Amino acid sequence: MTWITNNLWTILIGLGVLALVVLDIRFLRNQKKRGEHACSACSMAGSCPIHAKGKACDSPRI
Repeated sequence: MTWITNNLWTILIGLGVLALVVLDIRFLRNQKKRGEHACSACSMAGSCPIHAKGKACDSPRI
């Protein structure tokens, strides 16, 4: 019990960071399911080697 009280803030901050990572992954998965891609709105999409070949970002990079 002493260890938990001594490290309570570390545990809470770690749980907060974990929650942010889970929310980010969930957002990216939902975005992919909807067919949206972040790089299509990117200002550098025109210079992207994947887009230059006429492929989408989720295409294999072979």
